[in-house]
Amino acid sequence: MMAANIELEDEVFFHNETYTLTGDFEKDFCELCARNDVPAVKVAPRPHRPSSPTSQHLDTSMSKGKESKEDRSRNHIAPQPPVVEQAKSSDDDQEPPPSTFTMKDKYDFFQPRLEIESEDEGNKSYVKELFIRGWKVDSKMMEVLLVALPKQDRLVSINLWNAGLEDGTLEVLSKVVLQCTALKDLCLDGNAYIRKHRYDLLLKEESSLQNLSLKNCYVNDIGALNISNALLENKHLLTLNLCFNKITCVGAGHLAVGLRMNRTLLSLNLGSNLIEDAGCSKLAESLTRFALTHKEVVQRRHLLSKKPTDEPSSPVRGLASINSSQRPPSVKSGYARDDRKNRSDKGTAKKKDGPQKQQKDATSKKGSSTDLPSKASTKTPKKAEKSKQDKKGAVSGEQESPELIEFPHPLLENTEEISGELWIPGNRSLINLNLARNKITIEGVKVMLQTIQYQATLANQLNRVVGIGLLRLSLQRNSFDPNDPHYTQLSEIMLARDPFNKQPQSASTSKDQIKDDS
Repeated sequence: MMAANIELEDEVFFHNETYTLTGDFEKDFCELCARNDVPAVKVAPRPHRPSSPTSQHLDTSMSKGKESKEDRSRNHIAPQPPVVEQAKSSDDDQEPPPSTFTMKDKYDFFQPRLEIESEDEGNKSYVKELFIRGWKVDSKMMEVLLVALPKQDRLVSINLWNAGLEDGTLEVLSKVVLQCTALKDLCLDGNAYIRKHRYDLLLKEESSLQNLSLKNCYVNDIGALNISNALLENKHLLTLNLCFNKITCVGAGHLAVGLRMNRTLLSLNLGSNLIEDAGCSKLAESLTRFALTHKEVVQRRHLLSKKPTDEPSSPVRGLASINSSQRPPSVKSGYARDDRKNRSDKGTAKKKDGPQKQQKDATSKKGSSTDLPSKASTKTPKKAEKSKQDKKGAVSGEQESPELIEFPHPLLENTEEISGELWIPGNRSLINLNLARNKITIEGVKVMLQTIQYQATLANQLNRVVGIGLLRLSLQRNSFDPNDPHYTQLSEIMLARDPFNKQPQSASTSKDQIKDDS
């Protein structure tokens, strides 16, 4: 049973008593623990590795050596002969103890404590990160955290590694997550006693979490189903780590359903699970294209009916009559169709709204001048003008990048009718997928190869820079030969798509550049 009642003010009603929060986390935490009969837990700053004394000694000795040389050259003083040091006693030969660690009392290291990372601003200290590692957090302790943590408006990270969380404490933790509006990172690695796997409580629509780690939490297919249902509505989560768990092909299928309608998740780690070729195929299907279910078709019609009539026609529907090889960006296609309509109704439009049409023509001319380069600009032989055009193009590309990153609703994308079913492109916002150390054979590798090839061709057709699909794919240590030609081809494609892979320039290209410069 919960004994804490949270209010918006600083005063809270805790165990039939009123307590005023001070904003000092250590003071509030210790006082609330005493009122809730919780054993004293020490609040300490998180220890950091001290700098190496040898490097500091070398830096000071080198600086002293440089200064002495400069002084000698400046004052023209001959170097003094070295002074022979006298023999030291046996006591002086003992080296001082190292300063890279601190000594503590016996068993003090194993006592539970709460570590924090804080920043000082003026006379106040704000908690930014909280760490509880290796000791059980029971319901009473979680009640204290539920009262004390929402007051910390700069708390961005909570790490509860191997904290013995259970279903009840996880439910209370979800309330903490929803009340801490600045919280971005949550790590629950090593909590293997959660039986109901209600991790969807952490990923509600109002949750601000961006990074969630559930390594070694014994997450099974039921937990994958709950997470998948949360991904359908969540718009903030960027990375999800589910490695070292018990997810099978069934759970991978559940996660694939969540990826169908999610366009914010960037990284999904499913390494060291029990996924086979069937689960790999389900994930690949959500990344290429898939047929809409009856429920999704009804939802799509409902979304289309909500659009106001005065808006230009949907750019997605405008792409239906255009070949995929000649498909322009979505925003431009909508305006292009409106221009065709204006040309067909040219006589009637002049009589009804003459000045409005002049404005539309002016805007369309501006758009055409920016979208299509003029003939004069293509014939300029000067390098300076080319570099200026390249810089302008880069700037315009950067300005258009938010438009590309913000995906429309998946159900409003371009549809294709195949055998009486509506098919839409799959998830292209996921850029990192880890399936290493599973049970995938070469058949699963072939499916992923087709997926990457489809995403590459679709990105070229749409002329996209972002939202092009997977950039990193890990399939190491699965049930196939790493020397297989399909896996080799897939590895070469992914190496070329990796944005952090800098390929060295060949000698021929460098010679050509030298000739051009000369």
